[in-house]
Amino acid sequence: TETNIIRVLNSTNKYLSKRYGQFFHRQAILQIIQQVLNNEHALDLEKKRKLLELNEILINFKPEGLVDLNGNYNDERGASNININGVVDLKQEEVMGMIDELPESTRLTAKDPELLEKYQLVKAQLSSNRARLLELQGKTKYYRE
Repeated sequence: TETNIIRVLNSTNKYLSKRYGQFFHRQAILQIIQQVLNNEHALDLEKKRKLLELNEILINFKPEGLVDLNGNYNDERGASNININGVVDLKQEEVMGMIDELPESTRLTAKDPELLEKYQLVKAQLSSNRARLLELQGKTKYYRE
């Protein structure tokens, strides 16, 4: 948000002027601060891009698509009897890796606080479910050996 950017800008400016004030001219300090801000912005964009990638993955599992117990996918668009077990197995690891990379709700541009709170709760629930799944997978490997 704008207040976070101002806070980061001020703290970076104070740190650089206190620590390296005698070495750098004012223009060099401003360029360094601009680089820091650009890097923060690039990291923020990367996290949002990963959120969009996760959304693209989850689009494949819309409510109108049904998976039966044999892994056959049937929908209204005519894509029927496609075994998606392999796709689910491949995407599971990808989705699990993206859970920790989801941006914080404070970094999203939505204005609805209720929606942001729900997002944060779902993110926390996904993270705890992921930890529980990894724990259970470890136990399964232990008992198979």
